[in-house]
Amino acid sequence: MAVLEVEALFKAYGGNTVVDHLDLTVPDGEFLTLLGPSGCGKTTTLRAIAGLVEIDGGEIRFDGRRMNEVPPHKRSTAMVFQSYALFPHMNVRENIGFGLRMRRVSGRELARRVEEAMAMVGLEPLAERSPGQLSGGQQQRVALARAVVTRPDLLLFDEPLSNLDAKLRERLRIDIRELQRRLKITSVYVTHDQAEALVMSDRIAVLNNGRIEQLGDPSTIYRHPATGFTAEFIGQANILKASVVSVTADGCELDTPVGRLASAETPADGRSEVLIAWRPEEMIPFVPGMRNRIAATVTQTIYMGNITDVLLDAGGTPLRLEQHGSASAPAGSTIELAVPPDKIQVLR
Repeated sequence: MAVLEVEALFKAYGGNTVVDHLDLTVPDGEFLTLLGPSGCGKTTTLRAIAGLVEIDGGEIRFDGRRMNEVPPHKRSTAMVFQSYALFPHMNVRENIGFGLRMRRVSGRELARRVEEAMAMVGLEPLAERSPGQLSGGQQQRVALARAVVTRPDLLLFDEPLSNLDAKLRERLRIDIRELQRRLKITSVYVTHDQAEALVMSDRIAVLNNGRIEQLGDPSTIYRHPATGFTAEFIGQANILKASVVSVTADGCELDTPVGRLASAETPADGRSEVLIAWRPEEMIPFVPGMRNRIAATVTQTIYMGNITDVLLDAGGTPLRLEQHGSASAPAGSTIELAVPPDKIQVLR
């Protein structure tokens, strides 16, 4: 186990900055996800931690020990890749034990640890099969067992589930998280999939243009996005430009394209022009006496099983409403909604 510290990490390719003075600390035993779109720097950061990328600036430390000059095979890390990277001429048992053999573990100790790793991921019945005889999910379990069998201080995941179908991804998310909790290995997980990040993580670092846009636990990242980028990237959000009319001890009053709204938050830096956001599921039917009334016309309803996505037009401003079940007003009808002041986030 290890505490990971990344300080002022910088990496550029041909004058193009990929990671821009990034700071990050991952406590011992935490599962942290680097989340962001393609090109945001998340995979480069992960590979730098593993020693697979030579950095241009900054420092990487494991338990206070500087790692910059330490080669990958001496960093006590294990990596699970998107591509599985299994040896086709070896069976499951041999693939899992490969890293141990490279570390000169042999005999009964090798056999015991391989059997233990196979049991952790449910591979015992498949021990003699070659990778070509396994499904994608089974191959990824082999890759996971091969990573944990060496007992690394740091476990690194580079979008390991992106090649799998949706049902299998859901199952393996749970399995990976349960295994990490059991072994208490400090883990860094890279993905562009917001659902993976929300389900699996102790904390999420949202990356944008090589920098951390926001860092926090999944609930905070989703319910209290700090920036427009985070609000838009994590789930659906109604994001509007607004002018601050007044600030009080209870929050602020805002002029917006959908009318005067009140928020329980205030601009952190005293700005008069801000972005505000709320989630589609946070809009509720308006009842006289409520604040933040919004009148809107239904333009489209999208049935999604247990929820219905309702697209709205509020005086020329598109909004989104999420309702449970299939009941919804028909397209063309006018509805009145409200957003509680404590649900309206004032973004920085």
